Amino acid sequence: MIFTFSEKMKGGTLLTEKLAREKWNHPCLHNVLRAEEDKEMLKDDDLALFHSFIIKHEVRVLNVAGPRESEAPGIGGAVERFLLRAL
Repeated sequence: MIFTFSEKMKGGTLLTEKLAREKWNHPCLHNVLRAEEDKEMLKDDDLALFHSFIIKHEVRVLNVAGPRESEAPGIGGAVERFLLRAL
């Protein structure tokens, strides 16, 4: 699971996706969040896609990736809110 604030991944986030898909043959789901997002602002479609991904790929361990907080201020809190609601 890759979380970003932008549709376009770069740097280590992009490398993580490439390695997961090409080297380890792991499925990836990229979710673009809004920095100011709170529980009420989460998109139901994103939650449904996340749940479908978990079921389809029989996920037992979820790896979470994305840019560093220093590169995307607020990403940690946005990811935490998403996961708390989704799980």
